[in-house]
Amino acid sequence: MTIDQQQEQLSSFEIEKHEDKSLEDQYKSWREFRIQNKKIKLFLTGFLTFFIIGGLIIALSVHGTNDQENAHTANKRGQKYVYIQQRLKIFLFGVLGKRATVSDDTILTDIDQISEYWGNLRPYADNDPSYFGVTDVGLPYGCQVEQVHVLHRHGARFPSGVDTTNVQNFATKVANVLNAGGKFTGPLDFLNTWSMQMGGELLVPNGAAMEYKSGVDFWNKYGRTLYDTPPSQAYYNGTGKPKLFFRSTDFARTIDSLMGWATGFIGPHNTTDYYSILPIPVVGSYNNTLAGFSTCGPFIAPALGLESLSQDLQSALTRISAYAPASTGLTKTDMQIMQLICAYEYTIFSSSDFCKLFTSGEWKDFNNKGNQAFYEACSFGSPRSRAQGLGYTEELIARLTGNYINVSYSAVNATLDSSEQTFPLNRPFYTDMAHEFSILGVLTALSIDYFRVYTGNGFPQSLDQNFHLSQMTPLAARLITEKIGCVSANPIATSEIRTQYRPTQYGYSAATATNKFIRMRLNSGILPLNTIRGGYCSVGRTDGLCPLSNFVASQKDAQKLANYQYVCFQNYTVNEDNFNNDGAVFP
Repeated sequence: MTIDQQQEQLSSFEIEKHEDKSLEDQYKSWREFRIQNKKIKLFLTGFLTFFIIGGLIIALSVHGTNDQENAHTANKRGQKYVYIQQRLKIFLFGVLGKRATVSDDTILTDIDQISEYWGNLRPYADNDPSYFGVTDVGLPYGCQVEQVHVLHRHGARFPSGVDTTNVQNFATKVANVLNAGGKFTGPLDFLNTWSMQMGGELLVPNGAAMEYKSGVDFWNKYGRTLYDTPPSQAYYNGTGKPKLFFRSTDFARTIDSLMGWATGFIGPHNTTDYYSILPIPVVGSYNNTLAGFSTCGPFIAPALGLESLSQDLQSALTRISAYAPASTGLTKTDMQIMQLICAYEYTIFSSSDFCKLFTSGEWKDFNNKGNQAFYEACSFGSPRSRAQGLGYTEELIARLTGNYINVSYSAVNATLDSSEQTFPLNRPFYTDMAHEFSILGVLTALSIDYFRVYTGNGFPQSLDQNFHLSQMTPLAARLITEKIGCVSANPIATSEIRTQYRPTQYGYSAATATNKFIRMRLNSGILPLNTIRGGYCSVGRTDGLCPLSNFVASQKDAQKLANYQYVCFQNYTVNEDNFNNDGAVFP
């Protein structure tokens, strides 16, 4: 089997069946036991949580202050109890609220719930800062963000690649039925007047709005302190400053996304006098770190709407086919395509009648199989993922340490990265506009094992692993690397998130902040850098900070682990002897 054939196999949704039937039966029995055990644990946890937290709320509600306490102390304590009550009530609702009672057989109509299962097609939403398990999410006293590196995904777009073909084929099937005098009924009656209104691959208005909002958010969160903006300045002012330097792949949707982002950052007086964009070609012989998937071998995208996924949609097919003429010939694959159309139409038009057709369980399956497809095509489950993310990782280290790259052994374009004009150093921030594949490849090349969800055959169910596309690479996703300066070599971690009005507000001084740290965020969620392989960032911190020197050291083996030249340019077969689900293969 060639590497291309193997990659196609990896990017399909088929989970390999073990040849030994007895072992397969044992595995199924083990899974069923785990599922039943988990259900019992969830029930008991919810039951106990209800009474314990309910009791705490009641206790706090009746807690009075001692008559001997002065009014000021009593007031402060009362405020504290009210705050705790509110947080407990919010937690209780989150654990035992209405979403917890939704059956897998329930037709979902709440688009906020449905869109959580769309993976890479989900409209952007911030993760909670603690989403990835980091507990202390504030910035320590005496520290400040000094430099920011943004690897950004484009916003919402029309379908691309195989999705375009699948959607068009479904539209043709519907048109043929209507032309023959057929009629759809019930929840499918909208198909009697529906037609495919989506083009191909271009950024759409909702996508531009996502990017504009991202630029605004970046200015508010980072720009003001990076440039120590005076109180009267509402937007970025480039007067007297070097032009902002941005990079993008040369696709229209990424360039347009970057222009939207720049408008949000700079404001209504946006002008290209303030910034320049370097579009790097994806097709051809160019090295391109923002599209390592095209530089390293022929790119095979994770495919949706395939037979191996639709095997789980028989109940949907039976239910929905009852409202279509028999001549329609709906298939399980059509069910998957209709889910895709829901996601695309909603992100493009803010509405879709396809979204009211599927159950909670069917959407969960859509989500899990999408996770599996991208994991096996773009993350640790792909033999090329490290190589595809290596180039940007090397550029990140170069920018953080203030060095050019003069020789390339990866997707780095050394001609560009050795020049001040095309790879400027020591800028307050960098923004590169790319794709979800780019972000996933970088997370793999960095060896953040938090996202390495399995090392053998079989992709775990969504509740059993940390690889969730909806939280990792939604539309307009952003991987942000913060370079932080601290006065102390061991700043005290804090869970308090403070609004930063000016850089020196909380004990920071650029002159004395000689201790440098790295913190990374994925869609606002702080990444657990202590899970980077090798232990360099396992320094006992609870806030995701890793000393800069340790972070750089943690990547010293990145090139060796990626095995770039072999992976990208040699012919080989992938088997259990040379591939252990770690993002690369070796002879």
